[in-house]
Amino acid sequence: MPQPRLIIPRRAFPGVVEGAVTVDIRSFGVRTPPCTREKPTYGILGVFHILPPALAWLWRLVSPRGHANPSIVDTAGMTSEGVGSYWPFATGRRVDQANLLLSQFAENTRMRHILCPNQHIGAWRVGFMPQWIAREYLARRGVARFRPDQLRPARCPLLGHTLHQLQVEGRFITRWFLQVESQPEVGETAYDQGAEILRAFFHQCLADFQESDLDPLGRQIIQCCLDNGKLEDYEQLIPPRNRRLEGRKALLEVSALQTRGASRVAGDRAASAECMRFIAAWRKAGGRENDLALAPGFG
Repeated sequence: MPQPRLIIPRRAFPGVVEGAVTVDIRSFGVRTPPCTREKPTYGILGVFHILPPALAWLWRLVSPRGHANPSIVDTAGMTSEGVGSYWPFATGRRVDQANLLLSQFAENTRMRHILCPNQHIGAWRVGFMPQWIAREYLARRGVARFRPDQLRPARCPLLGHTLHQLQVEGRFITRWFLQVESQPEVGETAYDQGAEILRAFFHQCLADFQESDLDPLGRQIIQCCLDNGKLEDYEQLIPPRNRRLEGRKALLEVSALQTRGASRVAGDRAASAECMRFIAAWRKAGGRENDLALAPGFG
């Protein structure tokens, strides 16, 4: 049966949050069907995937409703919730919402984007366990970045990066749940057929956004998908900030604060407090404590 939905004005809730807020991780969930050699499907997602911002934006545009979604009243294969997955509640034009989302993704590159399946990983029924594992693992990890050796490109470029290995509570998650093509019940052939289903779905949905007033960057990202771009192509379209350069600038600022403090009389607490506030802000923004420890005389 259709699920009734309604929109309640924000002013009806006391203490509702207004304005900008800090978001460290932005996740997107997909209901995935079982995928096997005998019946290949798009159920090829691992426990969770790390997406570059450009690719995460595409997933927000197509927003697949997925397998066994209780809100679906038709059964004509994969369908889309519409831009941002909130399109049924939005007003105006799709392209306006697409431009709004793109500005968020392009201007806030520190935000981490993840893609999580639920219901199935390959041939295995898992319910919502992947999302619970991802939430627990990433919450404990905090703002620490993944090293290059911890990630590997997914076999399907639309799935971004997958983890090389995953350890939770001292136990390693088997590779079957990280790289689905390694499952004996699936294999590379069925995986590639599932990847082709995803590609066809993306190509079909993205046609709705080929408008003249779509942001030029958005045009490039969509064209990259239509050209079957590689993962590195998406990464170059919205490159991450140069964290090493930012770290060097931070060290220079810390050193300047220390020099200014040293030139004052001993016990000048103002310079010390200013330095400590900067260090706290740097850590909150994701900077590494080891970088700060390299500042001359810091210790």
